[in-house]
Amino acid sequence: MTCANCALRVENVLNSQPGIYAKVDLGQRKASVLSKEPADVSALRQRVRDAGYTVLNVKE
Repeated sequence: MTCANCALRVENVLNSQPGIYAKVDLGQRKASVLSKEPADVSALRQRVRDAGYTVLNVKE
């Protein structure tokens, strides 16, 4: 992510998943994802890839 629009796009893609709340920090180039139920990490990764971005690391 290189601009505010990129960050907003990633945030919107993640937030479009049911039960997911995501917040993107452009300065850190990081997305924080919260979920009441266990999140399908592979599905979230794929959604971000489909939007044109690369997931470098996932911490649970």
